Order: sequence, then C-alpha cells, then structure tokens
Amino acid sequence: MGLEAMPGARCGVDEAPLYVVRLTNEGEEEVENGELVSDAIVRRLQQRAAPITDVILLTHGFGHTLDSGAVACRTWVQRMATCEGEVAALRVARGGAPFRPLVVALCWPSNPTAPPGWREVSSFLVDWTVGLPHRLADAVRPKLSWYMAFMRFEPRARRIGGRVGRQLLRRFKAAATTRMAAGGDGGGGGGDTRVRYHAFGHSLGVQLICSLLQPTNAEAHAATSGGGADDTAADTLDTLVLVQGAAHSSCFGVGGPFAAVPARVGGVLLVTYNVTDVVLVAYAQTFGADAGLPMGTVGAHPPRGAGQWCEMGGEGVAYGWAPGLVNVDAGPHIRSRGAASTGDLLSAHSDFMSPAVMHAFWAAMRVA
Repeated sequence: MGLEAMPGARCGVDEAPLYVVRLTNEGEEEVENGELVSDAIVRRLQQRAAPITDVILLTHGFGHTLDSGAVACRTWVQRMATCEGEVAALRVARGGAPFRPLVVALCWPSNPTAPPGWREVSSFLVDWTVGLPHRLADAVRPKLSWYMAFMRFEPRARRIGGRVGRQLLRRFKAAATTRMAAGGDGGGGGGDTRVRYHAFGHSLGVQLICSLLQPTNAEAHAATSGGGADDTAADTLDTLVLVQGAAHSSCFGVGGPFAAVPARVGGVLLVTYNVTDVVLVAYAQTFGADAGLPMGTVGAHPPRGAGQWCEMGGEGVAYGWAPGLVNVDAGPHIRSRGAASTGDLLSAHSDFMSPAVMHAFWAAMRVA
C-alpha cells in the first residue's frame, strides 16, 4: 500500500512511516492493490495508540516519473533523518511533547517524455488555434512541441495540487480531528499535543504545494461575497518550505497566483534561493518577460516589503526565525560544483541534501 518504514534513529525518532501517493496527470490518485493509499493514511491518523503528531507532505519537481519521484522523496526523508539531535531540539521547543511523524510523498508525472493528458491537449488547442488562419503552421508546430515537452507541467502542477492535493490535506485533517475528539492525547510525554502539518516542495513542485492553499477564483469570490461558508478556511499549514522554487518571485503579491498562501501558513514559510541556479534562469527565459525573476534565484518578494532575510548558516546554527516569510540565501550550500559536466551545473538547483540545508528545514518546523 505504498507504505515504507524510514529509519530515523540519528535525528531522534525510531522511524517515520512514508506513504507514497501516486497521482495521475489529470489530478487523480492511483489505486494500488484495490485501495487508495490515502485510505491507509486516514486509518493511521485515526489510531489512538501512538498517535501521529506531525503530517509532512513533500513533492518533487520537473523531470520525474512516478517511480523516480518516489526515489527522490525517499532520499529527501533519509537525509533529514541523518540530522542528529534535531528531534530532541524540536521536543524541547514543544515542551517535551512526543514527535511521531507521518510522511506523505506526493508523486506526480513530470517526465517530459510521458504522453500528455487530454486536458493538456485540449488546453493547448484552445490557446493556439484561436485565430489560427492568421498564423503559419510552421510557427505553431514548434510551440506545440515545446509546450508538450515542458510548459504543460506548470498548469499540471497547479491542477494536481488544487484538486487532489487539497482534498488529501482536508481528509488528513478531518481524520486527525476525529481521533482527537475521541480522546487521542498525543501518546503521553506532556507538552503540546496538537497535530501539525508541514509541506516541502522542490522546483516546479512548489507550485503543486502552494496550490493546496490557494483558493480558486470561484472559491475566493464565494468567500468574500457572503454566499456561504468559506470552504477553504481550513486549508492551512504550520510550516511551508519551498526549495529553489520554479515560480515567479512576486507570486505571493497582490494579484499573484499564490497571493493567499502566506496568510495560510501559521509558522515559517521558508524560501531558499541561489543566484547561480542556472536551471531557473532557463525557466525564466522559457516563460518570457511575464515570468519575471524566479523565486529560487532572488527569493519571494512579499507585498509591502515584509519578510525576513538571512544567509543559510552551517549545521546547528540557531536562526531565531519568527512565523512568517523567511527568504534564505542558500548559495553557500546549494551551489554549482563547476562546469565540468551538466550534473555539476544542475547541482545549484538540485543538490540540496547537505546537512546544513536539512538543518534549516528542521529549524523551520520547530517554529510551528
């Protein structure tokens, strides 16, 4: 059922159950062995014995099949689990409460060689056939090829996050609430026993993760027009970590695609950036002037100039972050190893598994 036990002894927890949820390009959860993995997650969250205290959602970026995406998420969890003493520090911050995490890997098809979904084909046809007589066919064909090779994945990430990702978060919260109402007490140990929700996204996966929290235009209108209860009010997280994000640097600003996200994060909204990230430079050029500067190269620029800015320190540094947006210059730790190979150039975007980076992730979760 997509469940693995991830060892975590060095960071201070016996193990962290990892559930791999496979999502289709149309935004549906795949059935495995006759059952949805999310059903198994709900059952675990409802258990009163050794109850879960933290739900951690994470997802990968561009270029992955469902299998390679699962590998990437598994590696991420393994690296976080090698950070010695992080859970002890987290428990101190929570007054001695236990830490029993449940990790959910949201794996989505972002491999450019995979066939497009019908929604993506129809979307392209609508966009590019309006006024087709005024276009040359040889100008349309390369655009179709490039769209199907890369550009379709940005709307796909948003569709998957806004559809199945958001529904999963709501189901998980409802399951944990049911358990707490039935008398689940966090399993002893004293301190704060509420369930916390954290999310981690890398590259184009940040758009999937942010879409969990961003209401659609119709939802936002219904909430502000007095037409009924706000169904999105509970779409919140305690921690949100966006690693080298392939998204507009002002996406949280007024009118931005994720303008509602900062207010829906109760703790730290951590954004890493690195000016030498050549992958995101190429991303910005792909989407043209409208894309602006990517979040992962200059940070996320919030409305009214708010937010905290700092440089990523070494393993064990005390950051002292307050809740809210935190932009961290990760250049000293997520950087190119040189131009000897394509892999070395890409490391400034994808090589974020060092102990110093993992420590920053743990530090963000401690604020919640």
